[in-house]
Amino acid sequence: MRVIAASLLAALGAVLDPVQIPSDACSMQDTCSLDVDVAEVTTALRGKPASENEKIYWEARKELVDLKTQMQKVSAKAYKANLALLTTPQVNGTQLSEMTSKAEKDTLVVFFAPWCPHCQQYVLHDKNGDPTKAPLDVFRGELEADGSLKHLDVVSYDTAAHGREIPSGFHVQYIPTVYMAAKDGRKTPYQGNPGDKDKMRAFIKLAGSWH
Repeated sequence: MRVIAASLLAALGAVLDPVQIPSDACSMQDTCSLDVDVAEVTTALRGKPASENEKIYWEARKELVDLKTQMQKVSAKAYKANLALLTTPQVNGTQLSEMTSKAEKDTLVVFFAPWCPHCQQYVLHDKNGDPTKAPLDVFRGELEADGSLKHLDVVSYDTAAHGREIPSGFHVQYIPTVYMAAKDGRKTPYQGNPGDKDKMRAFIKLAGSWH
């Protein structure tokens, strides 16, 4: 019964929490499904009295809800701690609008979502899960070391938290999405792998206004 309940739990999870991850990026409208053989679960339960099936179902559903609730609490705690370890400022729609309207510096903004694996390994932590070595933070640190941050702001933008207030001029369909908002008003999207620091530097030079 434990095996059946576990399989049913997985099937319920696929129905209640679908998520789908593209190979090289995450769509803002992506959905995903777990690899669960629902037919196998159905076959395993077939022939059992309805009362027993109902008992298994509701016990599994309750376990799923409890697990999801606990996971949400743990994820929120971990995410908060993760953000506290990062050095790249995170902005919302109002803050980004103010930065670009003041036009005191060029602004390099990375749009991401915490559920996107590609974003996680660029904005939140490295491939080993270490927030102190997040590639975006490392890149920003190098720009600070060579004096680039005197003319350039580097920020991140959580689309999961502030997706509805993304300022005009930033067209975010996939994440991570990188934009250069130059002082002269131009907003240019970066085409390529943001983890390639040489190409990112070339993009900053090409799309920015201070070089």
